[in-house]
Amino acid sequence: MARTDKAMRILSTQLELLRGGKVYKKSYCKKNEVSARTFDRDIVEIRMSLSESFSGQEVKYVRNENYYYLDKPDMIKPLTAIEASFLLEMIKTCQVLQREEYVGMVDSIVKATELNRRQSLEKMAEEYKKLDIGVSEDAMLKMLWDLLQCVVEQDKIRIHFKDKRKIELAPVFLWMYQDKIYLFAYKERTLNVYSLQEMDWFTLLGSKYPRELQEKFYKVSCEQIHKRIKNMEESKEEE
Repeated sequence: MARTDKAMRILSTQLELLRGGKVYKKSYCKKNEVSARTFDRDIVEIRMSLSESFSGQEVKYVRNENYYYLDKPDMIKPLTAIEASFLLEMIKTCQVLQREEYVGMVDSIVKATELNRRQSLEKMAEEYKKLDIGVSEDAMLKMLWDLLQCVVEQDKIRIHFKDKRKIELAPVFLWMYQDKIYLFAYKERTLNVYSLQEMDWFTLLGSKYPRELQEKFYKVSCEQIHKRIKNMEESKEEE
């Protein structure tokens, strides 16, 4: 009986905290007819339960008023079914993903979708996985993430291309166009564009480039960006 009382006591207290309520030690002990030490043990169990759920929520104590409350982090809003289906359609035609990367992204999108629509999206996702998609031989997502960090940190890099070229660059932006990903980067003061599919690997040079280069790129119009990409692809075909 005591165990049931304890379980119900902890459950009702955890629900009160989840609702945004405050739990005062003195009134808790009086209401549940327990000692202050038992109260402390109950709080420890609630904290352990929350930590095991990986929710990011934490029971905190306000010393001057002697009460506990649940500190809730900003909750991430789930994707709507419309947003999720749009993303699924986008990656379906992407030519830079390996098969494993594609399947992983499909699963991640579904899991990030609102619960009441997730079941129907799961059925859609299973059909998507049957498609012969994931044509890239290279793991592009890792390189994409690493390059994005270089852009954010304004790191100069040396890119090693598959054709054995080595070029030192200041990467300023990554752009997806017609299912491919391109890096815009300055070689000295000249803006160039490179396809990620041509890259083998890159290294950091240990130096930074000025923020002005990024600001200079932001003034380039979408039309000019697409024109640069087309010119680059056409020059490759001529070679």
